[in-house]
Amino acid sequence: MQLIFLVFSGVCIAMLIPFTYHGYLFVQEKRANAPEGYEFPSIWDFRTSLMLSFFFAFAQVYIKKNLPIIFLPWVKKCQTEEERMLRAGKGSY
Repeated sequence: MQLIFLVFSGVCIAMLIPFTYHGYLFVQEKRANAPEGYEFPSIWDFRTSLMLSFFFAFAQVYIKKNLPIIFLPWVKKCQTEEERMLRAGKGSY
């Protein structure tokens, strides 16, 4: 079974080479045939998405760390405080 997975992975990785090459050729052809004055999108056009992804990643880390404390009053009593914090963490996230 591992051999099948290895062969499948190798084929998928090997197919990236022609896919990338033909994608490059497509972009070059479209740039040559672009209307006068047309500007192709660049990676800088995604700056808002990039900033928001960093914001939400940090917000998720912050919430995961601090939300169990807020959620703690609604967790039922447990035998140990560690178990109660574990339940609060699972319930809040």
